[in-house]
Amino acid sequence: MGGGNSQGLRFPKDMMKDLHLAVGDKEKIKYDINELVLKIPKNYQAKEEMTSVIVLEEW
Repeated sequence: MGGGNSQGLRFPKDMMKDLHLAVGDKEKIKYDINELVLKIPKNYQAKEEMTSVIVLEEW
């Protein structure tokens, strides 16, 4: 893996349990981006709230 260029996904704890996954597990996920985009509701608006700094990266 390249340094600092990796991507991660966050899943709810109950979903992790249902899928028998643990933090740090590596899984391959296959998807069709076009199908995923078509499933996004027309009125969808992303909501993110950041209230504090969690990680500081140095380059």
